[in-house]
Amino acid sequence: MIVVANIGQHFLVRPNIQIIMDGAWGSSAHVGWIAWVAQLQSQRAYARRAASSLQMEALACLDALEWVQNKGNQHISLLIDSELLVRLLSRKASNDVSVKWIIEDITTIVRNIFLLYSESFTPPRPSCS
Repeated sequence: MIVVANIGQHFLVRPNIQIIMDGAWGSSAHVGWIAWVAQLQSQRAYARRAASSLQMEALACLDALEWVQNKGNQHISLLIDSELLVRLLSRKASNDVSVKWIIEDITTIVRNIFLLYSESFTPPRPSCS
C-alpha cells in the first residue's frame, strides 16, 4: 500500500531532488542507523541513538530535510518506508513524546521548502539468482 502525505506546498512540477531515507533500530541496545540517499550522488549514513524504530525513521527524515534546506533545494520527493511516519507527517503532530518534537522540527522545515510529496513505499527485495 502506498500512503501519500502532502506536507508542504503542492506544485505540479517534477521534483528536482528525490530522497530515499530509512532508519533501523535495535531494541536491546537502543542504537540504530539512519541513512538517506539523494539523487546527484549525495548521501550520508551514520549511527544515532533512539528510543524506538519510529524515532529512528523520524530522525532520518529530519536529517535529510535539514540537508535539503541547507542546499537550497525547493522541489523534492521524499520516499519513506514507514507508513506510521507518513501518517504522523500528514497530521503534522504526534502524541508520542519520543517523536513529537522531531515531527514539529520536520514541519517547520517543510514550511520553508516546497515538499512535493512524501510516500510510504516497500523497497524491492533483491532477487536470488
